[in-house]
Amino acid sequence: LVYCWGDNNSAQLGTGDKQQRLSPTLVLGSEGVVQVAAGGQHTCWLTRDGVVACFGSNALGQLGQPTPAEQPSPAIVALPGRAVELDAAYGHSCAILESRALYCWGENVETQLGQGDAPDENRAEPVQVPLPEDALGVACGQGHTLAFTANGVYAWGRNTASECGQGEGK
Repeated sequence: LVYCWGDNNSAQLGTGDKQQRLSPTLVLGSEGVVQVAAGGQHTCWLTRDGVVACFGSNALGQLGQPTPAEQPSPAIVALPGRAVELDAAYGHSCAILESRALYCWGENVETQLGQGDAPDENRAEPVQVPLPEDALGVACGQGHTLAFTANGVYAWGRNTASECGQGEGK
């Protein structure tokens, strides 16, 4: 079961409304959740069945839904397989599938979705990150993403403070 509390101005607590919660409140439908990831104004979870659902602000596509409307309760993300891990940051979210393929969606102003495309091309639907090997872990930062593999770490997105390990501003 998942309990959420705090600011809820974008419905990021998944309680079906925008009311602030000062104490832990049960999120309905959270039975079977095995992982939770909180972004800036959105939250995603992963169930034991490999389903990812997100709720809250979708202004940047971070919920993986085709419309920018807020979702006050969990909305399933259309992934091409069962997920085994996820993470979220300010405006984007990522999930690793059983196949070890990595998919990301949402804000792309810093190319944090790993598509090699121009910044500002936000994606409301999950896109596969073209990694040269299987993803074993993922970590999302505010403007960058890291994928952990058997042979090391891949990083992309904002690097103004060496977030990607390439030296400052590279």
